[in-house]
Amino acid sequence: HGKNIPLDKTYSILEQGKGWSMVLETGQHARSAMFSDGIRAFVAASKRPDKAWTYTVGKMSQFISGFDIPEILEALNFAERRKRDVAVLNGDVWGGGNTIGGSPRVSGSVLTPSEVSAIIRETIGEND
Repeated sequence: HGKNIPLDKTYSILEQGKGWSMVLETGQHARSAMFSDGIRAFVAASKRPDKAWTYTVGKMSQFISGFDIPEILEALNFAERRKRDVAVLNGDVWGGGNTIGGSPRVSGSVLTPSEVSAIIRETIGEND
């Protein structure tokens, strides 16, 4: 008596870079669709009720070159501290591994999607 339920794979591209995309995930299975559509590196952005942002920075495999997540996270942490005008964020920082990471979990990020995009472009050398 089982039924098939279609997967909600909807997402919107907010911005595209060289080999990566900034997206708004609206469906629960958006990443499956993104990978199927050829997106191998991404930044997923979502606005929080407290006006902060939550970001996930990821790539399909550690073998995707040109999108160094630890380097990107380091640059975003630096920008986050500067914009908040604090030296230390008490452990609530951008973090993760070499294939996925994200914004501070408790406070979210004060960086806008356009600021995050600009920082990533600079970090990966897209502005060169």
